[in-house]
Amino acid sequence: MKKTVLLSAICLLAACSNAEAEEQAAEQKAAIEALHVENDELEQLLSDLSNPDLLADHEELKDAYAALEADLEELQDAYQELETDYETLEDNHSSLESKLAQAESGQSEPEEASEEAAEEETESGSYTNVIAALSASDVEAEIRKQAEADWADDYSMQEFVIGEQQAAYSTLKNLSITTEVEATQLERAFRDWGYDFTMVEFVFNEQMESYDNIN
Repeated sequence: MKKTVLLSAICLLAACSNAEAEEQAAEQKAAIEALHVENDELEQLLSDLSNPDLLADHEELKDAYAALEADLEELQDAYQELETDYETLEDNHSSLESKLAQAESGQSEPEEASEEAAEEETESGSYTNVIAALSASDVEAEIRKQAEADWADDYSMQEFVIGEQQAAYSTLKNLSITTEVEATQLERAFRDWGYDFTMVEFVFNEQMESYDNIN
């Protein structure tokens, strides 16, 4: 009887040990399979990272980013230049307003007109155009000199101002002065503004328009 019980106990222990061993083996097998899957994923990731196309795309993105940074710096520089130009234009505008105010109030200091402009009337009965009596070469030199002084290193503005001044000079030079009022106002505008022909033209036109309105 005792032998039978002992044998049964031994068999039971053997069965339990075998079940535990099988369970452990199954767990180890599952762990090994999981490791294989993880290893395959890592190998695929490594393969993707080593893909020449991906590497090329990465380099292209780096180059594109660098180009964008360079463009941003250029835009910032351009913005600063625009701010500087705007400030210069504001200063110039203020200067023109000040000159205009002086012209309207008669506070600007006069310049001597040429001897030819001092004659109001010629033998033929027509009046002298003080601007036409100026030397064309002197006018050209003065216009360029003033543009360079006002807009140093800003060649686009120099070109613009020179063009405006030359156009105003040409208009004034070709004026037909037929009355004493026209001759006097043109002389006065030239005396007040000298070789700033855009202002001479502006003031002369304003004065003549006002004269026509009240007469």
